[in-house]
Amino acid sequence: MSNDPTHQFLIQKIVPIEVGGIDFSFTNASLFMAASAA
Repeated sequence: MSNDPTHQFLIQKIVPIEVGGIDFSFTNASLFMAASAA
């Protein structure tokens, strides 16, 4: 496994939610946004 400097910026789905064909997934980015707002 090589060191990829952009690996920290990958968006990963934590809780995949899809309603009516629209993706409302809870991702790692939304987790950190919620943690910083709390």
